[in-house]
Amino acid sequence: QDTPKALIKRLENGSTALKTCLVIFGGLGLFIGGYAFYKYYKKYQEYRLLNRSRDTLRTIIQDREQNSTNNARPQLPEGQNCVVCLEQQREVILLDCGHVCICADCAQYIMQTNPNCPVCRQNIDRVAPAYIS
Repeated sequence: QDTPKALIKRLENGSTALKTCLVIFGGLGLFIGGYAFYKYYKKYQEYRLLNRSRDTLRTIIQDREQNSTNNARPQLPEGQNCVVCLEQQREVILLDCGHVCICADCAQYIMQTNPNCPVCRQNIDRVAPAYIS
């Protein structure tokens, strides 16, 4: 038979081990939760940038369609044609590399399939309209 003092001491030893496990596994849970939140936040930022690029490309295409008065395409100097389709005028700046080499239609296709610059193969983070005079 154990004395009451021995029982209390045995319970206190067990609670110390329980507290230690609680701290270890609680900290591990917080770390995993924080890492998962960080990954989710990065994916959300990529999603927002992709949507912003898509909206920019839609705006460029709509502006081009509104500004074209007839269906005949003007003859462009060879240096102003899109390097992908070779028909449209260059109208998009690819960022972060800064190349102005493609039209909005080709940019839309490239952003959906493989977002790499056709000139330098650098990853395309975002796009912006280019105004060539």
